[in-house]
Amino acid sequence: MKNMTLSLVVASFMLAGLAARAETITGASRIIDGDSLEVAGRKIDLLGVDAPELGQTCNWPKKEINCGLIAKSALMDLTAGVSVVCELEAGDRGGHALGVCRAAGYDLAEGMAHTGWAVATDGAPQRYKTAMAGAQEARRALWHGQFILPWIWRAKEGEAGQ
Repeated sequence: MKNMTLSLVVASFMLAGLAARAETITGASRIIDGDSLEVAGRKIDLLGVDAPELGQTCNWPKKEINCGLIAKSALMDLTAGVSVVCELEAGDRGGHALGVCRAAGYDLAEGMAHTGWAVATDGAPQRYKTAMAGAQEARRALWHGQFILPWIWRAKEGEAGQ
């Protein structure tokens, strides 16, 4: 009886673990912005990074650039012509699922941090922070000039719109 009860408890934990697993979706992608895409009809925000918004500009030496639009193009480049696989996490952000997405096995969030078109967030994996540090040191993309962190820019834009 004791062994049967223990077996039931173990089985319950295993089933709970399976239910808590992330959902995986695969398909062609449509890029929304520098850290958001749509795969198989689901809107997904890349977990661990934040990229400039589409209307956000940055100041490079001697010129202003539309860094939000360029960040979107960078994500388009990383996904061009390949199927995207996303492992979705529980919860969402603004109606978008959160997930880790890969194109041909390449982690898109890490790629965006490496190219300098997204910044690693506080809870990001260390490899994203390392990739961002490399971009910062090499002065790639956002780090080539001056920019407002995307979450600060959004907060200011929200205040300006009120």
